[in-house]
Amino acid sequence: MSQQQIILDILKDDKWHCSSEFYAQYMADPRKRLHELKTKGYELENRTCELHNYHLGGSKMWRLIQPNNAILPTFKQPLTLKPAPQPKLFTLQPAFRDV
Repeated sequence: MSQQQIILDILKDDKWHCSSEFYAQYMADPRKRLHELKTKGYELENRTCELHNYHLGGSKMWRLIQPNNAILPTFKQPLTLKPAPQPKLFTLQPAFRDV
């Protein structure tokens, strides 16, 4: 499971979560993963952490406002794939023709 997916799993309950929860999942820099999620279209909100006293205002809480619908598209009709045409690898005709 990717670090971005771990963050989304933590944030999916629409509650505020301290960034220390991401570090507890052994992420070296969850700020980078949060930024990547924002660039993918996820709407995230942050504010100064109020859950713990040991941060002294130096950490943030995060919550997911709206998931990116582009990553999980919904199709009205089932998607069907057509097989690609097979190339002809062997022919009995000469490659060049005298004109």
